[in-house]
Amino acid sequence: MPRGIKRRAKARIEWTREQRRQLLTGHEYFGHGFGREIGHPHRPLDLDLARRAWEELRDELLPEFIREHPLTRPWAWWRFDAPEPRSPLEPEREYLTRLGLLSPEERGEAP
Repeated sequence: MPRGIKRRAKARIEWTREQRRQLLTGHEYFGHGFGREIGHPHRPLDLDLARRAWEELRDELLPEFIREHPLTRPWAWWRFDAPEPRSPLEPEREYLTRLGLLSPEERGEAP
């Protein structure tokens, strides 16, 4: 009787400080971002790798970002989690409020 296929769990990657900063700001500094190497600054951004990092780090980075920058969201949230595109004319606060995406703290509620 054939055995079932074993699935390997994805190994966790140790994300660098620069990669974490890129998830928050969208900016890459000194060629240490996702998929880029020193000496190859024009190589395209590896969005799959950035998405994987965001999926692993979202629960850690997002609450801290919201505490420090209420009524806004980090670059990776806009890139990977936003439920719909935001008009460039619509302030982040209006978008988050309209879609009911404010955290309890942003709504003025106790945690």
